[in-house]
Parts: sequence; C-alpha cells; structure tokens
Amino acid sequence: MRRVKRFITTLLVLTFSAVNAYSLPKFTNLDGEWEFFLEKSPEQIFSAEGSELKGVKQNVPGFWNKEIENQKGVNQPHTYGCYRHTVTGLDPKQEYAFLLNDTPQSACAIFVNRKQIASSGNPFKILTGEKIFPSDSQIKPLHGEFYSDKDGNAEIVIFIANFFYRKSGLWSSLLIGTSQDIFNVNTIILTFYTIVFGVLFFIGMLNLIQFFINKKSKEYLYLGIVAIVFALRIGTAGYCSLGTLFSWFNASIKIKCEFLCLWLAPIYLLRTLYSLYPSEIKNAKFLQFTKFFRYIYCIIGYTLGVLTLLTPARICNEFVPVLQMYQVSASVYVMGLCIYNIIKKKKHILYFFTGILFLSLGAVLDLIYTRTRTSFPISVFPFFLVVFIFCLLHLLASIQNDIYRDTVKVSENLTKLNEAYLKFVPKEFLTLLNKDDITKIKLGDYSNIEMPIMFSKTVIKGNLTAEETFTVFNEYLESISPVIKRHGGFVSKFLSGGFIAIFTNYSIEAVSAAEEIIFCTNRINEKYADKNLSVSTKIGLHYGKMIIGTIGEENRMDDTVISDTVNTASRIESVCEKLSKTIILSQELKDKIETESPYNGLKLIPLKAIQVKGKQKPLQLFEYVEKEDI
Repeated sequence: MRRVKRFITTLLVLTFSAVNAYSLPKFTNLDGEWEFFLEKSPEQIFSAEGSELKGVKQNVPGFWNKEIENQKGVNQPHTYGCYRHTVTGLDPKQEYAFLLNDTPQSACAIFVNRKQIASSGNPFKILTGEKIFPSDSQIKPLHGEFYSDKDGNAEIVIFIANFFYRKSGLWSSLLIGTSQDIFNVNTIILTFYTIVFGVLFFIGMLNLIQFFINKKSKEYLYLGIVAIVFALRIGTAGYCSLGTLFSWFNASIKIKCEFLCLWLAPIYLLRTLYSLYPSEIKNAKFLQFTKFFRYIYCIIGYTLGVLTLLTPARICNEFVPVLQMYQVSASVYVMGLCIYNIIKKKKHILYFFTGILFLSLGAVLDLIYTRTRTSFPISVFPFFLVVFIFCLLHLLASIQNDIYRDTVKVSENLTKLNEAYLKFVPKEFLTLLNKDDITKIKLGDYSNIEMPIMFSKTVIKGNLTAEETFTVFNEYLESISPVIKRHGGFVSKFLSGGFIAIFTNYSIEAVSAAEEIIFCTNRINEKYADKNLSVSTKIGLHYGKMIIGTIGEENRMDDTVISDTVNTASRIESVCEKLSKTIILSQELKDKIETESPYNGLKLIPLKAIQVKGKQKPLQLFEYVEKEDI
C-alpha cells in the first residue's frame, strides 16, 4: 500500500508541477449554441452573403443525428456539414490559438476567418464522391494559431465529414486562448494522458512477464491484459494521444482499440476474480450451473469482440450499445461476486472491491464530464483508472506476500525437518551415497566402499536403576561421538550397549579415535567413582569392503552397512571380551596403516592366530597398547 501511495503522490506532483510550470493557463470554452449547416461545404458558406444562408441552432458538444432526422426524416449520420461560431472582443494584435481534444468521426477541417488552420484526415473527399480509404479518416487532437480581424472578431467554421460512425457532430469542446496558454494546456493534457498510458502499459507488460516466469499464476496474465486494454482506452478516447504520436493511427484502428475495453476488460476482470477466489459452492448442480453461466458469458464477450475486430469500421461501431450493455452487466456481475467473497470473509477481497468502486466512480464522473465540460479541459477517468489498477496490483502483492511468508515458513519447517532427519541419518552417510539432500534418498540406494570399521560394546555395572543406566550410557555416547567425528568418522549405527563407526580419512585415525574413546570411558568411571559405577569398553577394528545403503520399504527405510567386514569387526570385538583386551585390530587394518603411514609409531602386540565364528582360517590379530596420556 505504501508503494501505491508513493506512486499516486508522484503522479499528482508531476501533474501539478506541469500545471505550475505553465502558470495555470487561461482559456475560453466555446460550449453552447453554434450555427449548423447540414450538407454544406465551407465554400458554400463563405460564398453566401448576408442572410442568404442561414443555419440551425445546434448545441456543442453534441451530435447532429437528431437534426438530420428533423430535416430528412431518416437518421443517416454518414454525411457532412459545417458548424459556425463567431468570437468577438479579441485583440487584433494578439496571437490566439484553439484546441479540439477529440476530433469528430471521421475527418474534419477548421477554418478561422475563412482560412484553413488545421485538419484531421481528408473530409473533402465526401464532396467529390471519390473512394474513401481508411487513411482518409483520422482522429487526433487539433491545435492551431490565428489572429482576429481588425474588429477583434474571429469566425470559426468546422467542416465535418462522417464516413462510417453511427453518431457524428461536434462532440468535443473547442478551447481558445492566447497562443501560449493553449500550447500550455495542450502540453499538460498530452503529458497527463501519455504518462497514464505509459504507466498502464508498463504495468501490463510487467504482469505478462511475471506470468511467463510463473505460468501457474494466471491472474498476472489476466491483469496484464486488463491493464494494456485500459491503456489503449486512455490512448484513444477523450484525447487521442496515439493519434498525435502516430500518423498512421487512423479512425478505424482507433475505434477498434477503444472497443477492446468494452469486451476484453470485463472478461479478464471476471477471470482475474475467479482465479484469485475460486468458487467454493458445495452444491454440485449449482456449481455446475455457475460454471456454465460463466462460460456462456465469456463466449458472448469473445463473440462480440471477434465481430468488432473482423468487421469493417462502418459495421463494428454499430455494436457499441450492445458492448456497453455487456460492460454494465459485467460490472454488476463482478460487484456481486466481490460482495459474495466479502461475506465469505475472503482475504484481501476489499482491495479488489475498492478498485471496482474507483473504476465505477471514475466512469460516473467521466459521464458527468462529457455533459458539463466547463470546469476542466480533461476527464478525471484516467486518474481513477490508475487507482483501480494499483488496487489490483496491491491485491496481488498482498497475496504474493502471504505466499512468500508461507513459503518461508514451509522452508524453515523443512530445514528443521532435515536437521531432525540428520540426527537419525548421518550427513556422512548421504555423502557416501553421493546425495546432497535427504529428500533425494530412495529405497535401494547403495555405494561400495572400502574403509576402516569400528565395532564397540560398552558394559555398565553398578547399583543403578534402568533409568540411571540409560542416562549414563547416553552421556557416554555424547562424549565419544565428537571424538569419532574429529577423526574423520561417523557412527553408522547405535546398538544396544554399543555402536558401529566408519572412518573416511586415514586408517590410523580409527586407532586414534579408539584410544580417545577409552580415555572418555575412564573419565566417566572417575566421575561416578562414588557410586561404585564401572564402565568398560571393548573395541574391535577391521578394514575391508562394505556396502552402505538403504533397506526396508518405501514407507519405512533405514540406513545400514552390509558386509562380511562388519561381521569380522564384531568377531574381533568379541575376542576383546574373551581375552580381556581393550583394543584389538586385524591384520588387514595393520597393513593398511603401514601402507598409508609407514612411520606411524603404533605399539602393536601380535596375538596368537584365533579361530573365530564364521571364519575358516584363523585371524591374525594385534592388541593396541594404549599410551599413558593422550
């Protein structure tokens, strides 16, 4: 909301700065009764003298359709005529100018004191009966300079030719003032309409880009289309700035662009609303009916749109009353859906509802402006339109902000979950499986490794309860786990009264870790000496090939190490218990240590070859003699 306020403030500052830069220009609005000459050319009016040629009174702004019906008995607006008005009390030495914001359909020329000052399109073709092309009809603001005659009078004649539109006449106010004031007025109006057009078009393109980045968010596509359609409406209606900027922008192209707002905007506003707030009707039949009604409604809109785009301008402009009815019905439909969602307390729906209210208010004020054009030279509808678009943008921003917060929350929960998983599945286990995330682990993943393995069992004796024994054992495990990690290993499995550890660094690290583990055991014995507690640890060390991987089922997996190497390490640990030794390692581990570290300084005492369960040949084992201090 803060960004919306900042933008609106900036827009107002720019507008009022432009107004102040031109010192609040003064102008005269020539609304009122003009003389109207039906099917008379400027030459016929200029050649008539005195009272030979009299026109009828016609209100400006206004349409000549009723006058044609009065004179000819039929409403056939595809004709031509002249409007005449004389301005008095001007300074003959002062240069004046006029501004016509919206030239009438389809072409016109303006004469001051019988001199042509400006034209839009080629209105004179209707006099010759030549074939009329689309380029002969153009709509754009007209601006021109003139001087009054020596008596301070200026006779203004506007020749209008209507080639195809259903209504015609002088339907826009003519402003006159000093040349500098009218130039300033025209610049302010053009700047205002261009800024609004650019803002709406830019917003539309940003939304389309956002949709192409994330095609699941169709509301950005719909809002982008709505913004671009309204941009075209601002660039063509009221003050046809596009006609000023592009010479090829003829009247036929202009009305087709303007009509897009009447059928395309309602469809995509409706689709935006349904995309953001899907229907939650529980009654299946009624839900099916509402979907069917929505589809039919959109089909009607698309049908009207295709007809306006494909048919010639002479035909498609006849659809305007139907398109206006369609737009009004769409507004009522959208307002009803907004109220329904407000009752349902849908989040952020008030932004959409507020935007629709601003749009409706702007349309009403625009209607008032078209009937009473004496207070300000431009409509305020563009400003309300920008507010409407920004209300919808703020709606999307709020929704995306909620999605972002939910995503962050889910991400944080996922991080915590991963951290919790890593308490059960060591990170080193993932590394050995070439996985960087626990979510990528699948049942049956495995890896062949050849590493040192430690098999250890601990016996706790003393006058302890089961709970106290459990506490002491956990304390023991907490003290030895950092030791194993420090020496490049990790605990693969915790057993009842023991553990299995694998070492990924140099093999001598396994022996060093075993030595520190015995030291930790001695410290616990010292800590609980007054409780007659005795903790003894036996460690068997071996080296060989193993398979590390996941076993179980899809819904319940576990990590494990499977190999004869594991069984051998277990048998070596059992020898420790039989011979009352603390650390015993195999010939294979000894050979590996000597290969990696020839001058290791380990003190090993060979034992007699021992026959262990599961082995055909006796094992040559070595007892590791601990150092006095570590």
